[in-house]
Amino acid sequence: MFYTVFSNSFEVLRESLAVNLAADNKKDTGFVFKDTTVVVPSQAAGDMLRRFFADRTGVCAGLSFKTLGQWFIKFGRPLIGLGEAGTELEFLIWDICHSDLPERHPRLKKFLDGKTPAERFEFAMHCAAVFSRYATYRLDWVLRWMGKPPRAHAENDPRYAAEEAALNRHPDYAWQKDMWRELARRVTDMPEARELNDLFEIEDRMVRAWHEKREERVHIFMPFTVPPLVLPLIKQMAEDAESDIYLYVLNPSSEYWYEALPQAAFDWDYGSEDNAVYQYLRRNAASSRAMIERVWTFLNLEGGTDFVGMEPETKPDDPVAVTHARHFFDPVTERLQDLKLESPQDADAYFVDPGKDTFLKALQRSVLTLKTAQGEMPDPADGSVIVGRAPSLIREVETLVDWLQYIFRTQKDVTPADVLVVTPDIEGAAGVIEAVMNAQPESRKIAWTIADDRVSDRAMALETWKALVELLFSRADASDLEAWLEMPQAQKRWQMTADDLALIHTWLVAGGYRFGFSEAHIERLVSEGEADAADTDGSLTRALERLTAGLFFGESRERVFGDVRPAPGAERRWESVLENEELFARLTEVAALLETKRAELAAMGEAADPEVLKNFFVSLTTELTDFTEDEEAAKAIRGSLETAARALEATMKGRPVNPRVFAKAATTHVADALFHRTGNGLTFAGMKEFRGLPYKVIAVVGLNRDSAFPGTNTAEEFDLMAPGTSAGMRARRGDRDSRSDNRNIFLDLFLAARRFFYVSYAEGFERTQLKPPSVVLEDFLRFAAAASGIKDVAGQVTVPAALTPTGRANFVTGKLKRWKTVNTAAGDALNAACAVNFRGEVPRFADARSVLTPEQNTVTVNDIAQYFTKPSDFVLRKFGVVLPDAGEAETVPLSPSDDGLGRYQALNAVRGPIAQGVSPVRLAAAEALDPLNGAPGVREWIRRGMIEQTAAFYAQIRDMRIVQEFPEETVEIPADWGLTYLKKLVLPALTLYENPDGGEPLAVLVAVSGSEVRRKLIESAMMNAFGRTFSLRVMYVMKGNAPHDAIAPGYFGTIPGMETPVCDTIARSLLSLYECLFTSVTVVADNNENGFSGGDAILWRGYEGSERLAAAERFSKPLDYLFAPDLYVGKKDKKKRKGDIPILVTALKTYADALVAAVKNEAGDVSGESHGN
Repeated sequence: MFYTVFSNSFEVLRESLAVNLAADNKKDTGFVFKDTTVVVPSQAAGDMLRRFFADRTGVCAGLSFKTLGQWFIKFGRPLIGLGEAGTELEFLIWDICHSDLPERHPRLKKFLDGKTPAERFEFAMHCAAVFSRYATYRLDWVLRWMGKPPRAHAENDPRYAAEEAALNRHPDYAWQKDMWRELARRVTDMPEARELNDLFEIEDRMVRAWHEKREERVHIFMPFTVPPLVLPLIKQMAEDAESDIYLYVLNPSSEYWYEALPQAAFDWDYGSEDNAVYQYLRRNAASSRAMIERVWTFLNLEGGTDFVGMEPETKPDDPVAVTHARHFFDPVTERLQDLKLESPQDADAYFVDPGKDTFLKALQRSVLTLKTAQGEMPDPADGSVIVGRAPSLIREVETLVDWLQYIFRTQKDVTPADVLVVTPDIEGAAGVIEAVMNAQPESRKIAWTIADDRVSDRAMALETWKALVELLFSRADASDLEAWLEMPQAQKRWQMTADDLALIHTWLVAGGYRFGFSEAHIERLVSEGEADAADTDGSLTRALERLTAGLFFGESRERVFGDVRPAPGAERRWESVLENEELFARLTEVAALLETKRAELAAMGEAADPEVLKNFFVSLTTELTDFTEDEEAAKAIRGSLETAARALEATMKGRPVNPRVFAKAATTHVADALFHRTGNGLTFAGMKEFRGLPYKVIAVVGLNRDSAFPGTNTAEEFDLMAPGTSAGMRARRGDRDSRSDNRNIFLDLFLAARRFFYVSYAEGFERTQLKPPSVVLEDFLRFAAAASGIKDVAGQVTVPAALTPTGRANFVTGKLKRWKTVNTAAGDALNAACAVNFRGEVPRFADARSVLTPEQNTVTVNDIAQYFTKPSDFVLRKFGVVLPDAGEAETVPLSPSDDGLGRYQALNAVRGPIAQGVSPVRLAAAEALDPLNGAPGVREWIRRGMIEQTAAFYAQIRDMRIVQEFPEETVEIPADWGLTYLKKLVLPALTLYENPDGGEPLAVLVAVSGSEVRRKLIESAMMNAFGRTFSLRVMYVMKGNAPHDAIAPGYFGTIPGMETPVCDTIARSLLSLYECLFTSVTVVADNNENGFSGGDAILWRGYEGSERLAAAERFSKPLDYLFAPDLYVGKKDKKKRKGDIPILVTALKTYADALVAAVKNEAGDVSGESHGN
């Protein structure tokens, strides 16, 4: 017998289920059930029911909650169109695409021309999805195409004639019809391919399956769709005298609302309030209406009027209706949609009036009764319905959480477990959700979970395996390998941390890895037209050879071993392979295993045994990844591979298959059955999974116009079911429409909210071009206005979010903001800021009072030069903060960087060997093997000019006569200089040469950058102040073979030594400022005309507009002028510029003294105190 319960309440349907289960068990209490199947619309619904029965009885035994597709599996292999088991059909279609069928149908040939086997399989997957819909919703088409003979003569039905005419007009009909015939021909010899054979005897098979695996009772709970393909089985169950089937249907309205027509049919006037409610329900409950009408038709209950735009259905007095009295149903000549139940049935309806004590309940009551407000309407501003608009998604989530904190504080019976938050793009929003929820302070932490396996740890485990499979088939770009190594199961297997991966990235760049695991891999790519022969130089194997040579031989740039130049991997600030041998060993191990697996896969060729392929891909979960803590994911992988292997055995008789095709099938279906169960706290989810489930609070975020919700109803180009095409096909009743389904989902979420309904969208930051919300939300607001009779509903329920969480609007209640934030700390901070008119002191960089400690009483000349060249970088390094190097290569360059930093790094690499006497020819040959100098063909010449120019400079230096050599020495700083902490200065080793002009001896610098000259100028001034009198000659190496344009060709710029009193003044000023680092972190600022950036933006935060900063900036100007290379080696009149030096030195001392006083004044008198980092 067939029992149906209709209700607008999930709780009523759930209670009806509980009562019927108890009656089934012939017990009034206890609820210790026998094995009973409850078919649920989603895993989330099953989870909620499971918890309900467990809470009520203490146990949930004997109940099996399954989705419709999962339940169908027990009656044999699932039919196509009802679950994930479409693999057999995919392989069959793929195989047919390699037959002569495409040659007979140019239209099909167009889809396949130029496609690889894997691309053809992807097309087959799209075909299988469309064919599955045919089997589910157009079984009569399929059976006729497959040659199934009718049981009886078909009645004349104008609907068939119209459809057949539309099919014949469709350009893709002929090849699809022939493909179904070919499928039928093949499966006659394939008894194992039961998916397709089952379609031949749809009703008879259901009878056999039911008697073989009979269930006494089945409960189908709150379905949102009943595919026609299921109806024969339900019919057989209901007509079986020993079986009962219960159907629990969610119906939003207690009224007969099916005669309502869509707005497009008539020019409805929104001033007609009754029509407005009908309109809203009709537009937003189309899929519910279609499902209920299908049930009513099946039960022989009264039906509704046709949808506009759909073919007309038969009426009781039409000739076709008489055929329903036959004792059997012929699926070839009749539609599953017309199938009628011919057994006793019982239908009950229990509708719950939500009342109208809040605006939310009054709106829900309007849907239930299809009537507008009766009597006084609750205030729309009562807070039960809120529409939030924010500038961005992150502000949407922050505002929602702020509101929820208020709800938890004021509604004592509302807990996080009573809250559901859904969004159209849960994958895209997951990062924002995690950031906002984890940023809550301990006092306001909320238990939460994202109930969607697409963003779960298990999903990431599957993605690790899928990415590895794709990597082995790809050309293995460096970025793809690094991305895979960053995935959790790969990191776990190879015991690599985030710091390790950053170091490995630097190594691989230094080693020259671009793509390809090995030379053999590159050769294969060359044969496939995806690489050039020269690309073998950038393979992973070649990179590791260079790094290994660097491990054993260090960084000796002129050394070459065959065609390998050592790359120690420490080109800048990173550890070399020599300093981290254990990590390098793991890197070489994973590289070797990847190449082994790639070669093993390549050796299989274009076709391999499915069982061999299955074992190969399973091995990846143990050899290259670690799934020991993710057994469910590993099980899903093995299951997907088993399914693919079985499908191939059934459809292709074990014939070899293309490895890429096998992998595509397995990786596509691997995550089909995953679901992340809801936790005990606040639940975030996608829109569909929790449809219709009641929560005290339901929130929808991200409902923007560009959110693709409700989206558009898209179809494959060759989908014969798609309505509105040039062929003139019309939809049948009950056909699925994703846009209508999504509108219905929003309606069901609104009706499931028991106390509060919150919706928000992002309108953007541009006030003159605000973005509108989704049409679903706009329609809801129009409905609310019509149902309540209050025109300005939108204005009364909408709450704009402040631009930031600390904006003043967050802490003020009134017409727009109707709740008080519970973020008291932010409120106190805002009040404090308001008290000083937002002119209070901003928190500064560090808690530490100093950079240096008292025991660091010795300073090197190099430290002084480094600090006064780049103060912020120097200080941050002391705190262990290293800013990203803008000149650092992220990938192996095709040609090297030609900016100042790039040239400086290149010169640094070559001048050391040249200074030691290495032959320029030998060095150039070694540089031609360095991948960081560019690709082969570029690197052979790119550094030649620099090497030749540098070698020429050093040759001239070697011809100069040495007149004095100073060793490194430590000298006392004069006591009368008034320094408190600094006692000693370390002077570097120095070689002085004879001045050919007869002046002071010369120190010589071969330089490439202005900052390098600046450092040497500062060092020279410091050494001159401590008794080393000399001039500085600068040899500028720039790009190409030409010297710097500030120096005439062949000219060596000479910077005369400053007089000792001048140098004394400079040294005392610089040392007194450097000593301030014992009491402060901010002393000298970089002089940046465009404002702070980099390190200064960190160090000087909170000093904006202060006298301290002004003093630092005043000092920086004479410092920059005094040590600017152009002052001494420029095109302008050097004598005039040189005359500016005393003026600059005086300014330097004046501003330095003022800055020292400002720092001491801020720090207080700290003389003699202990200062820690």
